[in-house]
Amino acid sequence: MGEVPPLHVLLVEDSADDAALLERHLRRDGQEVVLHRVDSAGGLRQALAAPGWDVVLCDYAMPGFSGMEALELLHEHALDIPFIFVSGRMGEDVAVDAMRAGAADYITKGSLKRLVPAIQREVRDARIR
Repeated sequence: MGEVPPLHVLLVEDSADDAALLERHLRRDGQEVVLHRVDSAGGLRQALAAPGWDVVLCDYAMPGFSGMEALELLHEHALDIPFIFVSGRMGEDVAVDAMRAGAADYITKGSLKRLVPAIQREVRDARIR
């Protein structure tokens, strides 16, 4: 059985506390995580120019920059990277619209139990593609 490679996560999040919470959750089962946080369109553009991201986790509502804008930037770069919304302020109607726009999934910050399985599924599917 081979060694599990580290998970390279691009996190679009304006809250350092929420970023730390997500990182702790991702590492909880011993997964090695390389996490890079951005909170602006410029930061996201610059990060997307670097290769190697396994998944993009994105807050939906941030001051001055929305999660839907982040999803559009990913599409503009024509990258096949799973994009998962992780948000506390995302209603069901908005989540459905996000999925139609190309998001792979959405997870509420209040219930992160689906986060790791969703990431594993989406990363596996992206590697198969």
